[in-house]
Amino acid sequence: MSEILEDYLPRAEAAKQINRTERTLQRWANQRVGPPVTRIGNQVLYRKDALRDWLKSLETPMVRGRRGA
Repeated sequence: MSEILEDYLPRAEAAKQINRTERTLQRWANQRVGPPVTRIGNQVLYRKDALRDWLKSLETPMVRGRRGA
């Protein structure tokens, strides 16, 4: 892969990184949900930083439940 594309992952590698299937990432891209994608012709790429940012956006704070209420 060229130097300019070294910050990008192909769909197969992105899927491995987040423990999902390529099909799931393809479906998310078609539905415009999930991590943002970059399309170059038929190739779909995921920017590493965008993938991390998307994962961070899914974080939710831990909320302690009330006991005995």
